[in-house]
Amino acid sequence: MDVKVSVVLLSYCHEKYIEAAIESIFRQETDFKYEIILADDFSRDRTRELLGDFTKSHPADYIFSFTDKNRGAKNNIYQAVKKCKGKYIAFLEGDDFWTDITKLQKQSDFLDANPQYSMVTHKCSQMNGDGIITEVIAQRFCPDIEVYKKEDLVTVSSVGHSSSIMLRNKGTDFTDFLRYLRKVKYCPGDCSIPMYMLQYGDIYILKENMSSYRYVVTDGGTNWSSKHNFYRDFLFFYMIAWQQEMVARKCHIKLDLFTHKCRYFTNGAKTMIRFRSVRQLVSCCAMFLFTFHRIKLLRFAIKDIRENKLALI
Repeated sequence: MDVKVSVVLLSYCHEKYIEAAIESIFRQETDFKYEIILADDFSRDRTRELLGDFTKSHPADYIFSFTDKNRGAKNNIYQAVKKCKGKYIAFLEGDDFWTDITKLQKQSDFLDANPQYSMVTHKCSQMNGDGIITEVIAQRFCPDIEVYKKEDLVTVSSVGHSSSIMLRNKGTDFTDFLRYLRKVKYCPGDCSIPMYMLQYGDIYILKENMSSYRYVVTDGGTNWSSKHNFYRDFLFFYMIAWQQEMVARKCHIKLDLFTHKCRYFTNGAKTMIRFRSVRQLVSCCAMFLFTFHRIKLLRFAIKDIRENKLALI
């Protein structure tokens, strides 16, 4: 039987959570064959050891994609997807897990029956480091729409969490895009991959809640949320918006996020003024230099600061 779905399990220093993640994959009930690509980006802890122990005690169709040194999340995805043989690809990060044992079946059935859609996602919940649910429906990743289109890229922040994605495998064209993404420093894969897939059709969002992602912020943490603070790293998020426009052009999509960039600049300016922050002064200077319409940027900032009286948003 041919492989229908390739499941990519992405891990980096996930020893506390990796067993729950792979167990949730192994429990999937399907009427088709699926493979599991174990993609570990040279974890410094016992993640690889635990993955090895699990595969020995739970026989399945595993493919190992272990890097020889830490090369970054985008390269990890690229190397893993190159090994995918399935008609569809699903993703799961090592600190998250699937909560519905029929997730793969439901999503693959949907894509089989609806060829006009390039990708399908679903609702998810949010949990903390101890696995306690903090949001039954994680609003940040669960937009209240059914169909995500190109025009939603400006107004809807997310089409779904990475743990909810299943997409059509576009073969070498997709891997070529992922190879290109390795050079894009700021824009993360969960922003870029939906833009790529929108070239081939809209994205459908199922109403079922079928996964849970872990939101943990710790000093020195290796996860994305620990490294990037939305209320402090304004330059970083400005660069994400700037590179989203660049990636969109690569995907033949016209995307204008100027208003988003104005908000990051304005919030950086507010923080700079209120706390006399040298860091935000440098960030604002960098954002100003990266902006083409600088007069419009300054007008936006001045108006917002006056109207909101320096209130941080």
